[in-house]
Amino acid sequence: LRAQLRERLPDFMVPTAITVMDKMPLTPAGKIDRKALPRPESIQLAGVDYTAPRTELETLLAQIWESFLPAERIGIHDNFFELGGHSLIGVRMVARINKELDTQLQVAALLTAQTIDKLAQLIEKGGVPVRTLIPLASSDLQQLFLIHPVGGDVLCYSDLAQALKSEFSVYGLRARGLEGQPVFDNMSDMVEHYVHEIRAIQPKGPFRIAGQSLGGIIALAVARQLESEGEQVDRVFLLDTFSPNHLRQAFKTDADVMAAAFGRNPSNVAQPENVAGSEDYERHLYRTAVGSGMISQDVPEPTFKAILRVAVNNHRLASQTEVESLRANVHHFTAQDNPAAKPSGATWQGAPLNISFHKVAGGHETLMQGVNAAPLARLISNLCK
Repeated sequence: LRAQLRERLPDFMVPTAITVMDKMPLTPAGKIDRKALPRPESIQLAGVDYTAPRTELETLLAQIWESFLPAERIGIHDNFFELGGHSLIGVRMVARINKELDTQLQVAALLTAQTIDKLAQLIEKGGVPVRTLIPLASSDLQQLFLIHPVGGDVLCYSDLAQALKSEFSVYGLRARGLEGQPVFDNMSDMVEHYVHEIRAIQPKGPFRIAGQSLGGIIALAVARQLESEGEQVDRVFLLDTFSPNHLRQAFKTDADVMAAAFGRNPSNVAQPENVAGSEDYERHLYRTAVGSGMISQDVPEPTFKAILRVAVNNHRLASQTEVESLRANVHHFTAQDNPAAKPSGATWQGAPLNISFHKVAGGHETLMQGVNAAPLARLISNLCK
């Protein structure tokens, strides 16, 4: 049931536990009595025996995990993602850990330390340095690099990376600025940095690069830079990516970008003296997002502001990009359940690319999540053969 729901709902709306009841408890007025609803039973992971926390740190981490996930007893070897964790829970949970332990963990740490045992070890070692390239499912197999979407992080690729790991060594590239660093001033600097990171792992081609949504535009720019350096790029995969021209037409201002992100138009603060980057504007957006339930109050305001600035900057750079011709084969995957007025693939008509189009199940984000991850991974693998 959860797998089916992930095909139709955003990740954060999918229940992490389901309790079957004969009937719903009602109040005298005939409405659902929410206070009388039973607590969801703990999720049992197949093949994983419960192992209790052994140290004070592991005990604290287990308590924090249990406060975000509907499991009454989480063992140190239980997997965050298999328990129903996703990017929004990850942001909140890491923020709580950093507050309780005075650490500076990145949300991406959950990709390399998906259990309490491994996360405790990471914290005891002082965490990990802020970095762009994150191993999602690394091995000795051929490399595949996944470039972040508009929000800048790569936690969204966790399902797809697991589905790809039998064929590829998968790495993700995170945006700069998520920890408060300055964002890239221009696309050239971003691309140069990403190419450097990629070649540190894979010095020579052929390269395979992918990106979901806006990340696909950046993937094309990275491929163009690699080809200009004399390298072979075998495949570029665009996962429900809209063209830069479409982004320019659909989102003309920063306020438009935020209206799409938050589902409402913050026009009352989008004045010339009060635009994205100003404290008043960002504070208003934060309060609006928390007040409407779009994000949890567990997400600190500085974290929200960093994500906001990264998203606006990524959109600005990607929408200004001029698509150039490539020798590489480009494959575009259009999400069949994306409710956008114009399918993403249709926005690439006339682009100077050797591009083929494929329709895949799922929505804009869910095409690579849950039950949709494995079919998409198989298609990517087959196209690489």
